[in-house]
Amino acid sequence: GSVNFYQRPAPVPPSNLCVPCPMANGSEFKFHLPTVFGVDYILEYKDDLTDTTWKPVRCISGNGSTLVIADPAPTAPQRLYRIRMQTP
Repeated sequence: GSVNFYQRPAPVPPSNLCVPCPMANGSEFKFHLPTVFGVDYILEYKDDLTDTTWKPVRCISGNGSTLVIADPAPTAPQRLYRIRMQTP
């Protein structure tokens, strides 16, 4: 007989991620972001524009809904953030 195979395509994140409302809540700084199922979202920071390395804070896996990713205890008086998307 014949055998049918289905190969699930890899998720493709959007080329531009729009994070509408970053929020400070006490000592926590958080982002609400729309996600794509199967895409990992890595929150990274650096404390100064001249820093050459982004440091990871947290990683979450997308499930297709809007999720919260946060820096629970930023230690610098100012901090720059980015969210990097990565497919498995």
